Amino acid sequence: MLKIQAKNKNGKNIKFAYDPNTCCLVLDGWHLGGYKKYMQYLPKSKQAVQTVDVNRRCNTPISEVRISFGLECNWNCKYCSQDKSQAHKECRWEMAPGTMATALYKLLHEYGGDFVAVQFWGGEPLLHWDYIKSVHDAFQDLVVIHGGLHSQVHFGFVTNGSLLTSEIVNYCIRNFFSVCISHDGPGQELRTADPLKEHKNLIQRLYNSRQSCSFNSVMTSRNNSHNQLVQHLSKELNTKAQIIIADAAPLAVSDGVDLSLVPFREDLMSYSESLFRDMLTYGILDYFDSYTRIIDDFKRAICSPDLLHVPEFSACGAGWPGKVVLNTHGEAIYCQSYLDEVGTLSELQAGKELSYSKVRHANIAGCKNCPVLHMCRYGCPKQTSEVWEQNCKIRFAHYMALFKIAFLQLTGCIPYHISGDFKFAGVEILSV
Repeated sequence: MLKIQAKNKNGKNIKFAYDPNTCCLVLDGWHLGGYKKYMQYLPKSKQAVQTVDVNRRCNTPISEVRISFGLECNWNCKYCSQDKSQAHKECRWEMAPGTMATALYKLLHEYGGDFVAVQFWGGEPLLHWDYIKSVHDAFQDLVVIHGGLHSQVHFGFVTNGSLLTSEIVNYCIRNFFSVCISHDGPGQELRTADPLKEHKNLIQRLYNSRQSCSFNSVMTSRNNSHNQLVQHLSKELNTKAQIIIADAAPLAVSDGVDLSLVPFREDLMSYSESLFRDMLTYGILDYFDSYTRIIDDFKRAICSPDLLHVPEFSACGAGWPGKVVLNTHGEAIYCQSYLDEVGTLSELQAGKELSYSKVRHANIAGCKNCPVLHMCRYGCPKQTSEVWEQNCKIRFAHYMALFKIAFLQLTGCIPYHISGDFKFAGVEILSV
């Protein structure tokens, strides 16, 4: 069990104990009486850890299908983490759009959950707009001909925004596509161009149409304040609709990346405190969709009286049950950044369970008692050992800010010191 020292709004020190493996959080017995109003949903203990077979997928309804076109892109961002050594694995249109739509329809007819997001990824997916449009149109024709699915299926894509046109925007609005635009706010100079300058009117139309439109951002040394990121995007877009940032993770180290671009590289806990203070002071948490989901998921894990397993899957979610990544060859692949084949569409349709054997990294010995284990989930299992280790502290600093917000929402207290047997024990997590 980790020992957590925290302060309430009156500055009183409160002690907690927390087990990252079971998500069991309890108050020190001396303080339990005065804090029942915060802790009424927190069980004092939990049962033995539930094991999960990482190979089982099809017994979980599919909630997301990512269709990858490979790594082909019209930009050359300075910190791109996609593995360019895999260029020989680029996904071309070897499966006709109609064939892809039919395979997708059959897959979701058998295994689709109540809500399924079908997302096109790259590289830059809009290099293949004709294919995206054709797959969607053919899929909708199949729904009309053969009857609707029990799943609500929504299409969308993640794009750098440089290839948006009036035709694409009109089609997206008409067909309720979700559009996620990669933009780094004040640090956009590290990318190749700025879609908010080149296609501002088109992006405003997406937002003003109440379309599902959001941004993806990478936090770098040029984009190191979440509040400034929100302010920059709000000012540039100049729309009444609230800015939604689907994700804003700190720059991950990868082979060839300039380490000077990592935010607060010399003092990563300053980055953590900056994120925490921005959320606390400016109330910007609602702008960050992924942060809200991570915090809510963590709070549900803490408050659940049921068995809770040790997180088995990497944080990106590509290898989670219910999520499938396909290429246009008809193969199931590891994720949109690592294109290794793990199965085929026909195997998925037949109900075969795919194996993600490298779901956890070899370097996880120090992860077991880490307080942010439930959020970090061991990091990316595909990174080399050296790169994984460099990213470990970045992940810790990032998720510690979210951990503190979740802790505050659950208990009314702000943690400032955590002791126990984990890699970063003794690191000051907050100055209070």
